[in-house]
Amino acid sequence: MKAIKQWRPSKFLLQKNALKIGPALPPHSWIMGDLLGKIYSKTIKEYVKGVLIDLGCGNAPLYVLYRYYADEIICVDWQKSTHDTIHADLFCDLNSEIALADQSADTILCTDVIEHLYHPHKLFSEISRILIPGGKAIIGTPFLYWLHEEPHDYFRYSPFILKHLCDQHQLKIIRLEAYGGSIHVFLDMIVKHFSFSKVCSKIIAWLCRMILYVPGIAKLSDKTAKKFPLGHILVTERR
Repeated sequence: MKAIKQWRPSKFLLQKNALKIGPALPPHSWIMGDLLGKIYSKTIKEYVKGVLIDLGCGNAPLYVLYRYYADEIICVDWQKSTHDTIHADLFCDLNSEIALADQSADTILCTDVIEHLYHPHKLFSEISRILIPGGKAIIGTPFLYWLHEEPHDYFRYSPFILKHLCDQHQLKIIRLEAYGGSIHVFLDMIVKHFSFSKVCSKIIAWLCRMILYVPGIAKLSDKTAKKFPLGHILVTERR
């Protein structure tokens, strides 16, 4: 990973060995950020090891945690990324071949990226090629979520297409789970409707987060996640 000394926490902070929303996360993303912090904390601790490839790394927001579990980190991104890419070791279009050797990675991280690719089969093929046998890929992607980073926002992935992509490219599913639920989706939409104003969105986001702290509300939402997912987390293994 390049420019490590220049790295600063952005979307996430590390508090008591868990990811919490950071200073660069706008209020309209706090609902999603709270969920992803919990999900990525658990998944990174359980599966990251050895040589880690961070595909679509941006400013490497998850480095705050995965640096403690990986032996070597290689960051990959697109030269036209809207995010700061000073940490990228390699620039390439993830819709095409990735200039990394066969079976060169123990872990691949690809979080909130695949919805921005128009050739997902190619990416899954490359993930399978780059992973060592038994290596793990952690893939996160939103579902009932607004358009973002337009015009490069192409797909929303159901669990069925994620399973199909894995089956087609010698990848065994270890974990495939929905996160969020109808209440999370509803509150996320409300907050995003006020994104035109930083002050308004901050107040509304704070109120919506408080709703989720009401006993039973978050659990009720979680029970609806399969039908009304805010997103999915996939952990897959190279066969």
